[in-house]
Amino acid sequence: MTPLNQIPIPELYVSPEAAEKLTEEGTKLPRWVLSEQQAGDLELLMNGGFFPLRGFMTQADCDSVRRDGTLISGAAWPLPVTLGVDDDFAGRIEPGDDIALSDGSDLLAIMSVTDHWQSDGVTHLGGKVKGLRPPAKAGDTPNQLRRMFRQAGWEDVTALYDGNGLADAQSPVMLVLPVTDQLEDHPDAFIHDNICTARIRLFDRAENAAMTALREIVGRNHGATRVHS
Repeated sequence: MTPLNQIPIPELYVSPEAAEKLTEEGTKLPRWVLSEQQAGDLELLMNGGFFPLRGFMTQADCDSVRRDGTLISGAAWPLPVTLGVDDDFAGRIEPGDDIALSDGSDLLAIMSVTDHWQSDGVTHLGGKVKGLRPPAKAGDTPNQLRRMFRQAGWEDVTALYDGNGLADAQSPVMLVLPVTDQLEDHPDAFIHDNICTARIRLFDRAENAAMTALREIVGRNHGATRVHS
């Protein structure tokens, strides 16, 4: 039986043929240029790092997460992941509209807006996402890692969180490595020595138990069997 951390995980990317068509259609849609954190969130949505999310969360899911720590489906989820937009853009968008999501140069995804609401002075959009291509700074995807683990026979894999980032990273990262006795005894040494198998961008939202739980989900979606936060 294939270990759970080696089984492919669902992604939100469409086929290359569909991506080409949607890219052409996307030139006619309202375009939102993502912040660096939003682009990082979109990357994790599209590649399965935020599974089981299928897009930016709806108001009902956000309310459920804040109240119960679960999505309305019942799946555990610790923190809202929404698309915050400015008032000018929000005033042009209604539920039922499609919008194009861009990193400033490339069209990355098409979002079908189902929810449009204000919270804490920010307008949020929610809805499913069709992924066209990863951001330019994209890291390793869950399925790339899971395929590598299958090929290498790694059934015990750990994810380490580095809140300071690395020398060549402008944001916090998670490092994924095969478990060894040396790693378990001295996990910090692997961060400081920049010895790692993969790097995953994951922006902090808060320093609390909910953020620790989000790191756990992202790490396990990337094939880790244990996570050091």
